[in-house]
Order: sequence, then C-alpha cells, then structure tokens
Amino acid sequence: MGKDIRDIMRLQIGCGFEHYDGYINMDISDVCSPDIQHDVRKGFPMFEDNRFNEVVANGILEMIHPNEEFLFVLNELWRIIKSDGRLNGQVPSTDPRVVGLDPFDKRWFMEDTFNYWNYEKNSWKQFGQMYKFKPWDVHNAKANDNGIICFSMSPHK
Repeated sequence: MGKDIRDIMRLQIGCGFEHYDGYINMDISDVCSPDIQHDVRKGFPMFEDNRFNEVVANGILEMIHPNEEFLFVLNELWRIIKSDGRLNGQVPSTDPRVVGLDPFDKRWFMEDTFNYWNYEKNSWKQFGQMYKFKPWDVHNAKANDNGIICFSMSPHK
C-alpha cells in the first residue's frame, strides 16, 4: 500500500530513484517506484491551484521539448505552487562539461535565462510575457562549480 499523499505539501518531479521523505515523488517511469507515475508534459490535472509549498525539479526541465510543452509545464508549476511557495531545482548550463552529457537533455540554460521568467526584469517584460510565461520572483539562479545552475523562484501572483 502506497503512502497517503493527500496532506503532503511538497512535490518532487522527475524523482528517479532519489525519493525525498515528506514529498510526493513523481516520475514518468514506473521502474523507480514513484508515488505517482506521470508525464509532467501533461500538466498536473490531479492537483488543485496553489497546492504546494515547494516543488523540486532536479534534472527534468531540460528534458522537456518542444518549447510549447516547456511553456505549458512551467506555467502549470506556477499554477500549483502557492504564492509564497518555491520552485527549487537544478538544470544544466551551457558549460561544455555538461552540454550533451545526458543524451535526453533538449535544452541548456544560462543564469540570465531566468530573467525571462522574472517579472522584474526587462527580459520578461520584452519577451517572457510575449511568450506567455507566467511571472515569477527569481530568488537565485547560479551555476555551481560543476556547470549546473541551481535555482529558486516563487510564482508572482
């Protein structure tokens, strides 16, 4: 019998074999025994608006392609995270050490990429808004020594 997820307020998408205690662990594959097997490209119809305090997305956003699906998933995350909640995660940068390392990666990021979602930045005002990204408060987007960008942002509602 699986755990009761009704009262869990934190979600990890693309969990793989790294399940977090106190989180609903979601993955597209049943091989890693997630709490919920689901393709995030389909959105999150099983969750109501403003459901989560935190969503963790490590090593998954870069796999979402084409752009329309990426936009849909990011906007769905905006929908299910509370206004004072957080989307925390890691994505590969354009550092040559990580570009092309994972054969399933479809996109790479720069620290400034996050300005396209940050409602305070010109990149969001000029482009992100036009692309129909929901507005975010980007708290951090910094590459570590291994070329992975660690980020944290909240929906601006």
